[in-house]
Amino acid sequence: SCASCARFLAVFPARPPGAVAPDSQASPNASAPCAAFGHAFCAVFAAARLSRQASCGRVVCGGRAGRRLRNVKNPISALVWWNITYDKGVLCRSPPVRAFVVCNEWCDMEAMDFNQIFAIAVFIVAIVTIMSEKIHRTLVAIAGTVILLLAHVLSFDTAISHIDFNTLGVLFGMMLFVAVVRESGLFEFLAIKTAKAAKGNPWRIMVLFAVLTAVLSAFLDNVTTVLLIGPMTLTICKLLKINPIPFFMVEIMASNIGGTATLIGDPPNIMIGSAAGFTFADFIMYDTPVVIVILAAVIGVFYIMYGRKMKVSEEDRERVMNLVEYEQIHDKRLMTQSIVVLVLVVVGFMMHGALGVESSVIAISAAAILLLISGRDITKALVHVEWTTLAFFAGLFIIVGG
Repeated sequence: SCASCARFLAVFPARPPGAVAPDSQASPNASAPCAAFGHAFCAVFAAARLSRQASCGRVVCGGRAGRRLRNVKNPISALVWWNITYDKGVLCRSPPVRAFVVCNEWCDMEAMDFNQIFAIAVFIVAIVTIMSEKIHRTLVAIAGTVILLLAHVLSFDTAISHIDFNTLGVLFGMMLFVAVVRESGLFEFLAIKTAKAAKGNPWRIMVLFAVLTAVLSAFLDNVTTVLLIGPMTLTICKLLKINPIPFFMVEIMASNIGGTATLIGDPPNIMIGSAAGFTFADFIMYDTPVVIVILAAVIGVFYIMYGRKMKVSEEDRERVMNLVEYEQIHDKRLMTQSIVVLVLVVVGFMMHGALGVESSVIAISAAAILLLISGRDITKALVHVEWTTLAFFAGLFIIVGG
């Protein structure tokens, strides 16, 4: 074997006596024992395109030199009964034995056509450009989509089919929902209430603001959460006469950490849940406990770095305690409606799997219901929707699909 070989060692259960791989015919010259697998997955296929390419290698079993593998029609079928032809047209029929496959050389592979190479090139250039941040990511995604369409790598219908509309629907629905809720003053009310609960202590305020940001980010867009909490953080830091940078840092980290706790907290979560069929409850069960531990660790680090140094005068604390949180409420009726609908949204997301509806339907329904019962102007609400984010993900879906 060569240094670049990929190896796979396993013991597989024997194929039932006389069993022959499907879609194949037994050769009268079949030899036994021969190098064979039953329920096997060959490591040499890991780098190949599973549906279009195959590889060859050496199989060693029972101490005898194996034959070369050739023309594996579908590597995935190695997981069940697999159809494989050896040199001289001999089909393997004997029970499998302990074996390992050594990647020797690529052979009989269907060459990638121009469209595939072009699509991969567009994808790489788009990702590198996005990482460089020289051009807005949305423009890069749209440009990549246009190039694939103009080069006839994808048809328009095929491109549209690659877009995950469930992910876009969740993002759009929650953005529209938050655009209405923010008019009530709910987030400013929560921020001041939290600062007063900490008795004006800067370290306690930092901890509670981090927790508040993480909780809100679990249900709302991360950027929106930081933009809502940020201004109140700056106001309170000015009153306490302390540096707001550590507060912003921990809130940004808490926003990213908290966003991973639920199905709707982050676009990647929405995409994973949509593709894999995970529900809101699945994320709560498996992600949320880990998120709590990570958030606690981050807060501990910030205590060591900044918490022990935070000291403010009693006069500065009093200024925070004198803030009236109820003055931040712009529309009490809307705030009540927002809280009720938000609770229903959380329940809806937790039960959407049992109800048999997509998460995007829950999000858009919540926005529509709140707009209807509150009587707010939808044109003003739509202004706050992050259309550039939606366009970016739509374009990225098409580029990846290409």
